Amino acid sequence: MMSSSKVPDTGSSLDFLQKVKAGEGKWCAAILRIRRWIIWLVSSPNSQFETFVLAMIVLNSIVMASTDYRHVDQDYQPTAEGSERNEFVEKSEILFNIVFIIECFFKIVTYGFLLDKDSYLRRNNWNKMDFIVVAASVMGMFPGMPNISVLRTIRVLRPLRSISRLPGLRKIIGALIDSMESLMNVILLLVFFLACFSIIGVVFWRGILHSRCRLTPYPVVLFDNCRSQSEQCWEMYLAEVISNPSAYRCLEEETNDSSWTQSTSPWYVKGPQDCIWPIDTNDERVCNLGGVGGYACPSILAEDGKMVDRTCGSNYDDFGNARFINSMEPYGYPRMESGVFTEGLNWGYTNYDNFWAAFVTTFQVVSMEGWTDVMYQTMDAWAAAPSIVIFIIIVIFGGHIVLNLVLAVITESMEKLEEEEKEANNLRTEAESRLSIKDGSMAKPTDQQQIDEPVCKAANILVKSSFFQTFVMVCIFINTIILACDHYGITDEFSAFLEIVNIVLTFIFFLEMCLSLAGLGMRMYLSNPFSIFDAFIVITSLVELGLVFSASDRKEAGGLSALRALRLFRIFKMAKNWKSIHALLETMYETVLEVGNFTLLLLLMMYIYALVGMQFFANRMHFDSGTGAAIQIGESGYENADIPRSNFDSLVWSMTTVFQILTGENWNSVMYDGRRATSGAAVLYFLSLVVFGVFIVMNLFLAILIGNFQDNEDILTKRPPKQWNKALGVMKVGILKKSKVAIDPDEIQCEHVTVCSDSGFKIGLLQSKESIGGSEIQDAKTDASKSTMFVYIASTCIYCCRSMRTHSCNLVRHPKFDTIITCFIVTSSICLALDNPLSDPNAILSRVLSIFDMIFTIIFFGEMVTKIAAFGFIKPHNAYLKNPWNVLDFVIVQVSILDLAKIGPGKGLRALRTLRVIRPLRMIGRFPELKLVVDALLKSVPAVANVAIICTLFFLIFAIFGVSYLKGTFYACSGPMFDSLSVDQNAYLVDPRKWGDLSTEETAWFDNANSDTCESASWDIATIPTSEQICNCLAPGEWSEVTPQNFNNVFSAMALLFEISTTEGWVDVMLAAVDQRGIGAQPVRDHNLLWIPFFVLFLVIGAFLVLELFVGVIIEQFNNIRNVHGRVLMTKAQQEWAATQAFVLKIRPERRIKRPTGRVRQLCYDFIMPGINPKFDQCILLCIVLNSICMAVTEFGDSDDKSMVLEALNRVFAAIFAAEAITKLIALRARYFDDGWNKFDFGIVVGTIIGQIIGFFTSSIGVITSTINLFRICRLLRLIKSIKKLRLLFNTLLTSIPSMANIGALLFLLFFIYAACGVQLFSMMALNDDMNEQANFQSFGNAMLLLLRFSTGENWNGFMRNMDKDKDGCDPTPEFNTTSPWCLNESDYPNCTEVNGCGGGFILYVYFYSFTLLVSFVILNLFVGVVLDAFDNSAEGDILSPSDLEKFTSVWSEYDPDATWYISTDNLQQFVRELDPPLGLGNASEVSICGSFDEVLREAGLWDVPVNDDGMVNIVHVATHLAKRIAKLKQGDDFDDMIDEENDRSLSFRSRLTLSSINTSKKTLRDIVNKTQKQSTAPLIFQRIIELSKQGGAG
Repeated sequence: MMSSSKVPDTGSSLDFLQKVKAGEGKWCAAILRIRRWIIWLVSSPNSQFETFVLAMIVLNSIVMASTDYRHVDQDYQPTAEGSERNEFVEKSEILFNIVFIIECFFKIVTYGFLLDKDSYLRRNNWNKMDFIVVAASVMGMFPGMPNISVLRTIRVLRPLRSISRLPGLRKIIGALIDSMESLMNVILLLVFFLACFSIIGVVFWRGILHSRCRLTPYPVVLFDNCRSQSEQCWEMYLAEVISNPSAYRCLEEETNDSSWTQSTSPWYVKGPQDCIWPIDTNDERVCNLGGVGGYACPSILAEDGKMVDRTCGSNYDDFGNARFINSMEPYGYPRMESGVFTEGLNWGYTNYDNFWAAFVTTFQVVSMEGWTDVMYQTMDAWAAAPSIVIFIIIVIFGGHIVLNLVLAVITESMEKLEEEEKEANNLRTEAESRLSIKDGSMAKPTDQQQIDEPVCKAANILVKSSFFQTFVMVCIFINTIILACDHYGITDEFSAFLEIVNIVLTFIFFLEMCLSLAGLGMRMYLSNPFSIFDAFIVITSLVELGLVFSASDRKEAGGLSALRALRLFRIFKMAKNWKSIHALLETMYETVLEVGNFTLLLLLMMYIYALVGMQFFANRMHFDSGTGAAIQIGESGYENADIPRSNFDSLVWSMTTVFQILTGENWNSVMYDGRRATSGAAVLYFLSLVVFGVFIVMNLFLAILIGNFQDNEDILTKRPPKQWNKALGVMKVGILKKSKVAIDPDEIQCEHVTVCSDSGFKIGLLQSKESIGGSEIQDAKTDASKSTMFVYIASTCIYCCRSMRTHSCNLVRHPKFDTIITCFIVTSSICLALDNPLSDPNAILSRVLSIFDMIFTIIFFGEMVTKIAAFGFIKPHNAYLKNPWNVLDFVIVQVSILDLAKIGPGKGLRALRTLRVIRPLRMIGRFPELKLVVDALLKSVPAVANVAIICTLFFLIFAIFGVSYLKGTFYACSGPMFDSLSVDQNAYLVDPRKWGDLSTEETAWFDNANSDTCESASWDIATIPTSEQICNCLAPGEWSEVTPQNFNNVFSAMALLFEISTTEGWVDVMLAAVDQRGIGAQPVRDHNLLWIPFFVLFLVIGAFLVLELFVGVIIEQFNNIRNVHGRVLMTKAQQEWAATQAFVLKIRPERRIKRPTGRVRQLCYDFIMPGINPKFDQCILLCIVLNSICMAVTEFGDSDDKSMVLEALNRVFAAIFAAEAITKLIALRARYFDDGWNKFDFGIVVGTIIGQIIGFFTSSIGVITSTINLFRICRLLRLIKSIKKLRLLFNTLLTSIPSMANIGALLFLLFFIYAACGVQLFSMMALNDDMNEQANFQSFGNAMLLLLRFSTGENWNGFMRNMDKDKDGCDPTPEFNTTSPWCLNESDYPNCTEVNGCGGGFILYVYFYSFTLLVSFVILNLFVGVVLDAFDNSAEGDILSPSDLEKFTSVWSEYDPDATWYISTDNLQQFVRELDPPLGLGNASEVSICGSFDEVLREAGLWDVPVNDDGMVNIVHVATHLAKRIAKLKQGDDFDDMIDEENDRSLSFRSRLTLSSINTSKKTLRDIVNKTQKQSTAPLIFQRIIELSKQGGAG
């Protein structure tokens, strides 16, 4: 943090002043005057020195941004040759350098340079950065300076200096710096996590991701006369070597031999060869070299109809030796990269060949961008199941949990900053109030006299009338509908009608404004922000109408109609009547105001990273369109090279690319391009941008938003206005009210059931104190279907039988009834997972599943009838349908019955069968953990619904704006025929001219055009055809969509905006908008860059602000739940477990192991015990780190010498750890196994030894080595115990395990349902680019994995859009063919049928949109709430410091050496005396020295500590009561005794804590002492009474 400013003393230099006073020179006096002037200039607030410097920084930033990187030298540095802009930048840079040098000099003169504590370099860190930047600038001014690019990079940091000049930015940076320690702890945990899995990747996956399917069994030589794949002879060469590979074999030795080593392999002995191994370019999947598991390169069908065998091979041998020379021939890029240098394999950069590559790859997986590609590669190259498990752990723990800790830390820091600001504002408000009281207040004039006028009074009455307000609301709705009616292909008649309605509405709103002005008066009208906004919209509408009518051509003014989208903001006027919506809008408004400084920080960071990116990557991303290899400046093809759309060639695209990375959209692809263009060092730029930008800065925005939701009860408690009640009544009764009123039938006793009379169909009632209105019962009756009435009548008959009803009630109340039903639900769910439309319907499995389905339907129907008989159907207060979970069961049973009865033909029956997948939802009502999460979500429904409404309104505004400008523009001419057009034809297609201006040769292009698609015959000489018309003539059928999304109508636009609000695919849509040139025009690259701010603004509002409101409302709901019920999403038992773990992790009793007898055991004891020899554990920890480093430095291709050294070191470490275990066993014997970490260490040691022993008797060295290394990796977990910061964070997450488990269970249930549904709906769809052999719905397992991918946002919308495309010749109703079953695996070919079903249609979008809304926006945000809750609980109310806790456990262990958690009450007094304050009393206190037993314990706060039957007290109770005493001392009379367990949450360990092992006896120390005193004093009292009576008698 920066230190406070302090003006230096002008007379601080005594020697200098003495010389002046002695008159040793007038120049000294002159210098002193100059220094005083400089001090005044720098320090005086009136000098505006800082303002001038800030202005120069801003101006310098603008000048640096104007650098033209189109003119660069051979080193890619900007040059002034041929560029006036660059010449101006270079000259102005000299001026700026002089200014900043003078600034630096002035500050050094003012404050001194280094020696004084308030000197220039020691005042604050900003000055140090300023000095470095100035020094680098000065060095850059000298000619011939090396590393000029590095100096330029330092120069672009100059805008950071503005932070020190802006108070708001300084506060945010200060808050981040304050949280840096906690933030570094989280980053340390993340790095530890990444390092562990990186080492796992190096151990198991190094070298395996280079394998590809080859067309020959072994490498073949390269012909001397055919050295490039671009030559015509290449195809002939491939055909020759494939047909006769043995004739061209590269090496005669066998491809692999178990006796080879790295140094004896022929590929090492003979060196890399001038050979190649032809790759099957049609198959980009990685294959498994071992042939077991993964992808095994099946045979393929050649063009001649014959099956061709393929071989899985790599450019490296098994030991990492290069097989081929690394020549640029024949591929145009290094030959050794030929196996992986494709875009589909990430250009070979995602691998685990060494620790750094593994670390970067794992980091990418944690960022959840492109992680599925890496997972699919490891699944193909290794084994599917273990790969899936490892990547799921990385994604869930790393991406969803650890990264949320960053948010928790920043949120805590922002809360502290807000508290400080509140205190400052309160002090300021008090001061202002005192001044206002002194100055008095002036009466404000009113408009009462104006309102008293008759006309104004009438207008006032009209404006405030409900009729007028309702009329305005109706007009707003009509206006919204009218604006939403615009679409692509709109007719002239409909457009004219919309124009008329638009004019009418404009004048209506103008009239409303006039009446409001007349009725309310100018002052009152302008006092309402909504009124001001209305006036702005009305004036804008009038201006827009004027411009439209004044335009000479209506089409030219058509774009102005987009201004009408502003009228949609009128709909927010309804927020005045809906308090919760109003509160949300106010929260958004406050957030927008508060994120002003955040926006500056974001722009500043984007600007600096953009400049640095331009410095490193501008003009470098030029790639060969065929090979993908980078082309350097000056090389052939550089000017016409392929340049990625995400580049750093200009400031606009550099800023856009940086923003794209901040959104997480394909940031890894940009990193790959930067790495291809430069070197591996480019990774550091992108990793730093993701860490600081995505993980920290973007979480800072979310922290600000969450802070604005704190204590905002209006968002969650306010209800809609009365006029909305009817619209929401059904939802309210059906969801909220039932969940509150309904009582679980299991809680009803059978004795409470009365039987109906014999008078007919009278329903029996349950005795209850509560009642329900008859209107709701009537509504339920009317909603019942015929099948429902049948069950109702049947159940009524059952009620009339007393014995049957009694038996039904007893059966339902039986403890095993729900258990059995739950087992049936689980079994039926398993059957649903096994059911697959692709299965043979006549197979045994299909028949068994059909039988089971029938059995389960009968069972569940019987369950339903039994419960109806026991509790009643509708009318009783606690009837069957009064429980919402029973309603769900009822619906599922009805669906199953209809499906069983085969009701509904064709697709209707299929839809009913699909609905069976909701059967697992019945699990929710039977597990309290799941029920708890669902109840929390239901309580959030109103707030989430409000957020959904806000999102819809904002999306609608952007959608209408997009439709106005972009409808019908996302089309282009593309395809094979278009690619064959000549340059002149292409130019005419892009820039059409009048038909009469074409030459004869040009008109001849259209002579052979198809008259069905080409309209050239009807063109006259003045006709200017559109690009679409020309495409239909020259390339018929190839005018197609650029992107699957479009703005053709409001519904398509809303769907598009919803998809890109998840930050998936937004770049492609933006590029389509940037390239478009209007309806029917061929797009041109970068035609209109003004569309970039539109999409950036939408993402800032739509993705970063509006959609983050979901997180805000859920977190606020969690806070309310926590205030009432304690920890969120935990049952009482789970809360007790979490509190127990939190306590145990903070205060764990230490075992005091007595020094053993025997010389050897004593030596071992003294050597291993931390209290005697603390260096032992430190050495073991060092050995663990060194052993991990040995595993980390392992690389693919290590030499035999290096491998031998590493293996020897590993054996040394294994011996050390074995010796550690043996030494501890000798010293401790059986007590060694009392500690969990010792058990863990012993298991690793034994596993390592067994693995090495097996290695001597087997040839599977690789498997054994990997197994041993896996045991070694597990030893890394001991670092968590040893590194305190890691342990604290790990413990924080440990206490939230129950909440995470509950959320995970619900998430798994949803995944299960959606997976089963996806298999039923989409398993028969034909495969395409995205839905391929790895990602599909053809099996339940694949569907589950695919849903996990979608939950991380990984191309979910692109996958959905591809599924909607019908493949040519697709079958809408595919059926199983017994003679040729479906092709599902490689082994099924060639005697099988390709799955060729058509697209999913509307149900496809319902499926994907509902899954994204439910899982991505709601369920996954629960993890955020849980992590924040765990972090808050770990940090809140820490009354005791860690040192106090350590002292407590140390003293406790003296009285409890065996760590039994108990000590005797006899030792309690001495324990309190020995325990130093604040927990104990210490030996020096008066009470401790002179007090009795009860006085000491009263003073210590242990008078009410529970005591078990053995007279023992537990460490939990003792520590809790001691902490209560400290809290009372600190808080005084305001302290709550924390008897109420709902409010007992303020301490770091919970006083309401209970352990399963603790005796919960209600006896306290007070009771025992009082009872003992009564028993001991009774004889004394009786004796005293006798003495008194004798004295009385004598008197």
